[in-house]
Amino acid sequence: MSFLLPAGLFGLLALALPLLIHLIRRPPTETLAFAALRWLGDVARPQRQWRLRQWLLLLLRLLLITALALLLAEPVRQAGSANERVRAVSPVLPAPAPVEGLRDVWLADGFPAIAADVPVPPADQPTSSLLRQLDAQLPPGTALQVMVGPMMDGTDGQRPRLSRAVDWQVQAAPDTAPAGDAGKAAAPAAPRIVLRHDDSDAMRASLRVWQAVAAAWQPESDADIAPLTAPLPALDADTLLVWLAEAPLPEAAQEHRHQGGRVLVAAAIDDSTPTLLDNGDGAPLLARAADGRFLLTAPLSAAAAPRVLDADFPARLLAALQPRVTAARTDAADHAPLAGAAWLYAPTPQPLAPLLVVLIAALFLLERTVASWPRREAA
Repeated sequence: MSFLLPAGLFGLLALALPLLIHLIRRPPTETLAFAALRWLGDVARPQRQWRLRQWLLLLLRLLLITALALLLAEPVRQAGSANERVRAVSPVLPAPAPVEGLRDVWLADGFPAIAADVPVPPADQPTSSLLRQLDAQLPPGTALQVMVGPMMDGTDGQRPRLSRAVDWQVQAAPDTAPAGDAGKAAAPAAPRIVLRHDDSDAMRASLRVWQAVAAAWQPESDADIAPLTAPLPALDADTLLVWLAEAPLPEAAQEHRHQGGRVLVAAAIDDSTPTLLDNGDGAPLLARAADGRFLLTAPLSAAAAPRVLDADFPARLLAALQPRVTAARTDAADHAPLAGAAWLYAPTPQPLAPLLVVLIAALFLLERTVASWPRREAA
């Protein structure tokens, strides 16, 4: 326990006040000669109970003043359980089955808890930086288990060094290539296009280009292109939702974006938004907002974007719509963290003021109860 305002402990000097009052207010004694009882023997005055009450009152008042002084000093205790066990799971893996005694978190920004009502974070995460951050937030003595896929994105040039030993577990991730193919440049997978548009002439004029792009990406299947009134199908990680309307995104589209899915909307951009693809005349055509949405600044028509006439436009558009690449890609088995770094744990203090307030109220009620006891006078 420590104090945020140690000067408040000077309030303990007030302990001398009830001591002085107790000594000053001692009941006076006076001997009176009474002729009718002069031949009787001495009888002890029934003051034992009264004296016991006075000592109890003194003790309660001293405790009350001590509790008030501690409240002024703002005591806190350091949070964190040294016996806690934490399991951090990479978002490329499915959520593991819960284990009693383990606190499961995603290895992602903010370390959200793994729960059914918590969306899965995006898979592209700065793994090395997150490992160091999680290590710094955990108290010393907390056991850390990390589950990652065979390949890791967002790594540094060297293995991270943490302040504790880590139970490093490499798990098989769905839809990942073997570790031996890490050096091969795989072609980006083409997403399934789900497009909803309004009835404006500019948007309807761009539908033929979108149909050609969808045929170039996935010639064996038809694109889902329909007006806004058509319901949205189930959206998965391999779906690109194209929303060519001024109407706001529906709830299903928002949920798709929150879970890391790709969403492209027609919107204007400013100079601060990084451009992913130009229209062929030097003007921005495709950009990415800070919230992860892809922004299309003009309809895909030859008049608005001469770039669509290029034979490699579908390939350029596909490359621009790929997820962010955060850092190097490496084999997870060769990137297990090392131990031996200095402790960086900075615990968050927990205030004890609420407990002291309850204690002060209880002491005050007890002191008033004892003080109101009826006094038995001496005969």
